[in-house]
Amino acid sequence: MTTITKPSGYAIHQGQVTALDSAVLPIFDRGALFGDMVFTTVVAFKLVPLNLRQHLTRLRAHAAQLRIEMPWSDAEFEFDIKTVLEYTNAAKCQVRIIISRGIGGTLLPPPGLKPEKYVTATSLDHTEAPLKEISLAIKHHPALARGEQIKTNSYHWTVRALIEAHTSGYHDIIWVNQDGEVTEAATANIFLLARQGDELEIITPPVQSGILNGTMRATVIKLLAQASIPVHEQIVLVDEIPRFDEAFLTSSIQGLRPIERIGRHKLHSTRPQATFNHIERLFGTWVESQIGYRVDWHNGKKSMR
Repeated sequence: MTTITKPSGYAIHQGQVTALDSAVLPIFDRGALFGDMVFTTVVAFKLVPLNLRQHLTRLRAHAAQLRIEMPWSDAEFEFDIKTVLEYTNAAKCQVRIIISRGIGGTLLPPPGLKPEKYVTATSLDHTEAPLKEISLAIKHHPALARGEQIKTNSYHWTVRALIEAHTSGYHDIIWVNQDGEVTEAATANIFLLARQGDELEIITPPVQSGILNGTMRATVIKLLAQASIPVHEQIVLVDEIPRFDEAFLTSSIQGLRPIERIGRHKLHSTRPQATFNHIERLFGTWVESQIGYRVDWHNGKKSMR
């Protein structure tokens, strides 16, 4: 029988701090009832969340698109995040900020709703490292809209696709839109690398293909630009996948993860001379500059490398 480990961490709602294993969500919260909410997920090492301002900027933009009010200042969010991180006291945490339109009403929101803010910190002090390289099953999304995706809790298509992928021996999925364009993984953006002689091409699907404009994706693009390594945001058709030699995923929680296989196409993302290794070193140096020490990404502990 599978044992489900309860999450370790804390939540704060309306100024009240509660351990995650006893925290509750109002049953008539519109986020739970209708998915009428937006959220973002931030990784934090000790008390330092990465890319927090970028996450808050995107969260406000997504809330505005759904006409959900966000009356709280960045300073208020920072206070809540620091509070739950201090209570959790872990080397690495997943911080989630959830903004619901409010509590109650039918599908058509009634006037006068008060938005709700929930902030949680979950310890990610894992004892075992995750798989170094992963395989992706190709899945055609039945309802993926073009343009930037809003980060809400509507994951029913993804849950089903992940179950099917795991049953077939894959670790994750890569979505393909109705036009045959590669978009993103279940909860991560993708970068694909191709070599022709001494020329290196790095591509990541553009927002208009139907992706979440990830903050870690933006960070990697910036780091590569600073290292004079050009990245092209351009459409990648699923039939083009065999021309790529390497690929990796980026997300706030996973960091950078090399991909060994997409569908039947084998990649070489973890070979000793892989370009991914150089990109991973650039990323590690950036993380160190943000938190003040070299870190083992999967558990948040100080690394001697």
